[in-house]
Amino acid sequence: MPSGMEGCVRKNGWLVLASFLGGILLANLSKKELFTTYGILNTYFLNQYSQHTINCDSLFCHVFLERMKAVCLLAVCGRLIRGPLFAVLVSCLCGATFGYLMVVAIVNLGISGIAVILCGMFPQWLFYLAALAGFAMWQAGGRYPVWKRSGAVKMFTARTGMLLLPLLLVLLGILAESYVNPVFFGNMLRFL
Repeated sequence: MPSGMEGCVRKNGWLVLASFLGGILLANLSKKELFTTYGILNTYFLNQYSQHTINCDSLFCHVFLERMKAVCLLAVCGRLIRGPLFAVLVSCLCGATFGYLMVVAIVNLGISGIAVILCGMFPQWLFYLAALAGFAMWQAGGRYPVWKRSGAVKMFTARTGMLLLPLLLVLLGILAESYVNPVFFGNMLRFL
């Protein structure tokens, strides 16, 4: 890896780490009763979740609408913020959110809250993070005109595929979140 590229990756890694720590700091400065009384990570909510059966079809509709809102928001942000800056901002936002979630989980459930958060994110976030990374790489690659003198159809197909792959990954994430995660998460809660 060239030294300039290595420095860029290292610099972005420090920014993501700083964002993660910023999320932890923000959560620690927030009122703790917001976490314990109103949050979804309190023991009452988790007990209710483990005792009910989830209608996966209606959950799919709800998750699909929510994730498509996020996809549209990211697409608009991607159009407004171009280049590698978009990837850095998305990475920092994910880091800050994850840090905030970790504190909320630990405040409510102790150290087992980390397992609850990780199980609640599995397997859908494998797909979502891959989609985010793919879209961010597409954004960082710059814009090329679709119709060039040679290979116009080949270039159009490649550019369309680079956009459709993240959408396919988001759809797979939605399916995993709706049909796989409730079973996995419910079984995990029975052990806690």
